[in-house]
Amino acid sequence: MFNKSLNSIIYISNVGYKQHASNASINRIRAVQKGCLKLGTNCELFFLYPKDKFNFFESIFFPFFSIWNMLMKTKKGDVVIFYGNSLYILLLFFFRKKIKFYVERTEYPYYMINKGKKISKSAVLKEKLSNYVLNHVEGLITCSSALKEFYSKYIDSEKILIIPFIVDVEKFSKKETKSIFTFEYIAYCGSFNNNKDGLPILIKSFANISSRFPYLKLVIIGGGSKPVENKIKTLVKDLKIENKVVFTGVIAHDEMPNYLCNAKVLALARPNNKQAEGGIPSKVGEYLSTGIPTVVTNVGELSLFLENRVNCIMVEPDSVTSFSSGLEEALLSVNAIEMGSKAKETVKRFSPIAQADRLINFIIHRNIKSE
Repeated sequence: MFNKSLNSIIYISNVGYKQHASNASINRIRAVQKGCLKLGTNCELFFLYPKDKFNFFESIFFPFFSIWNMLMKTKKGDVVIFYGNSLYILLLFFFRKKIKFYVERTEYPYYMINKGKKISKSAVLKEKLSNYVLNHVEGLITCSSALKEFYSKYIDSEKILIIPFIVDVEKFSKKETKSIFTFEYIAYCGSFNNNKDGLPILIKSFANISSRFPYLKLVIIGGGSKPVENKIKTLVKDLKIENKVVFTGVIAHDEMPNYLCNAKVLALARPNNKQAEGGIPSKVGEYLSTGIPTVVTNVGELSLFLENRVNCIMVEPDSVTSFSSGLEEALLSVNAIEMGSKAKETVKRFSPIAQADRLINFIIHRNIKSE
């Protein structure tokens, strides 16, 4: 039975308007919203930047007044969850007696992920101030035990809830999907930027096995900055596989099942770096939901949920040879159907309803303790 003080959950997201359609963080909180609504708990999403472009003045003051106006309209007992890093979170202090505040972080701070790169002092200061705020909120939602350990420096560990990933299992388990292509293919979806998904390794691995599977193509779904995209396409050209690689660009998330569910293999060659150590890629849940053989690298905490040759093909990271072998095994495996079936079973506990239920009970427990 839900505590009466939990009137509504409001997620504040700090991503830009153009990212709303296919951003991993947005997909995550939309899945939470779907689960909450099915459980009878109201859940609303609030975006800091509801349009494409802002001038300098607007980019600073619009979110400030927008959040302030939204918080003014909240009712006593509402729960606000701020997703991501932003100094606008400081506004929450003005409404602490009225609303219960939570924060969600699914990555290490930017300055840690990009260690060694030139990062402005103001960016580092902003993130450190954002972390300081954690000691003054009701709770933190994150996605891995590594991140829980890191953020425990700023907030008591008992106030931290781990939700590895949330996947709309029904959405990616549809038997009736429209095939986009007339050829057979391996598929990848995600961002090209920061090499967070090891796209060069995937492309080189595909090139390695291409001659043995001449009928097969590689479909790359997503995009990145122009320089990064050009670099990726140059690699494809240098490997002389231009006629076997298809770039779709960014597509709407609602269209993703049509691309993923009709692939022969789904692939993620994530490298072993700081980002992988802390994060759990949500696309893995979507991959597994399709029942299509999935090849992933053994990074971060994926081995807590996945088992090689049981519900996926798991290979060593940062190795073209290893990933090439994984792709080939997935294509030739006689246990592909069984692996797909077990993969679907694996992700059932990460459905929107199951994880929203955990979130709601966590909030209720925290709210009771703080009263």
